[in-house]
Amino acid sequence: MTQAKGGPGRTRAAKPPAQAAADEHDPKVQTVTADFHGLELTLPPKLPGSMALRLGKMQSAPAAAGPGAMYEFLVGLIGADQVDRVMDHLDALGWDYDDFDRTVGELLAAVTGAYGGEPGESKASPGS
Repeated sequence: MTQAKGGPGRTRAAKPPAQAAADEHDPKVQTVTADFHGLELTLPPKLPGSMALRLGKMQSAPAAAGPGAMYEFLVGLIGADQVDRVMDHLDALGWDYDDFDRTVGELLAAVTGAYGGEPGESKASPGS
């Protein structure tokens, strides 16, 4: 059984094997995975179209909104449950607040790398 959204203690039945096999070949259901220092993150098959706007919103936020704006961006990118898993993983790795920039940079690199890109790279960039 897999854990359902909503936290520990709530479970849902796994998909029947036939449905799981069909989903494996359905591009709408396929996912991408990213590895962040041993933590596997599950991502949608393609980056949501809103990500460029979310990035702009985060970048235009006042400096005082820094971690909050980053949190909102990451929730939009990988979901709240996975952001929580990342935070727990960072604690388990022993990373501290001084590692914030490194954390964000490496997390974004893992996610964009899973899609074959580099952080800050866009299909509209020259040379694409």
